[in-house]
Order: sequence, then structure tokens, then C-alpha cells
Amino acid sequence: MLLLAIAVVLPSVCLLWFMNQAVKNVQLAARQKLINAYSDEALEVRRFPPHEVPWNDLAFTSTYDALADYVRQVHGLQPPDGSRRPMPF
Repeated sequence: MLLLAIAVVLPSVCLLWFMNQAVKNVQLAARQKLINAYSDEALEVRRFPPHEVPWNDLAFTSTYDALADYVRQVHGLQPPDGSRRPMPF
């Protein structure tokens, strides 16, 4: 019985560990591709906490809407009063 448990559990644990490592490698590769693709175009890229997002400096309506949706869904907050949605071109 112990041999059967080892024969089933050990390969399963190993498989899960290798799958986890593979996912980490894919995420790292995707992140590196994004960095390489946008490093010249986005010279000032950083993370902002929701209260520091420069709402009035956003250039595109789609960016404002996406960030506002993210802040609502993830943080349960609204864009600050007085922030303006950019005018579409």
C-alpha cells in the first residue's frame, strides 16, 4: 500500500512542481518581451498606487476608462472628484 501511494503521489507532486516552474518561465519570457518591445517608447513607466494616478494627465479616454475600471474592481475606489475624462480625438 505504501509503495502504491509513493508511486502515485510522488509523480503527481513532481508534475505539479514542474508545471509551476514552466508557468514562471513563461511569465518571465512574456515580461521580458514587453520590456524589450516598449522600452524605447515608454521612457517613464512605473506603478502608481490608486491615489497617485495622474488622472488629469492621461491622454486617452480608453486609458482613463481602463484604469478607472481596474481601481473600482480591484481596490473598490473611484477616480477622485475633480478628475476629468480626456476628450476623444
